[in-house]
Amino acid sequence: MLTKPLGTGILSTALKMDILSEKALKMATKSMSTLNKRASEIMVKMGVHACTDVTGFGLAGHASHLIQEGELGIEFRLDS
Repeated sequence: MLTKPLGTGILSTALKMDILSEKALKMATKSMSTLNKRASEIMVKMGVHACTDVTGFGLAGHASHLIQEGELGIEFRLDS
């Protein structure tokens, strides 16, 4: 379950290069300043027992670390 849109790292890099639009900056700032309280409540209710922050290492990198020691897999539902 992703609680926020991916891509704020790329937008941060664009900001440093002074090529980020004002609209994208506002969207990124809103996303990054929104707390994860509601998302955490939903995950607890659903019985989630593992969670990771996707920043810095990317979704695929974090997903691979979640499953590397076990016999489980990960399914990405890109349409939901």
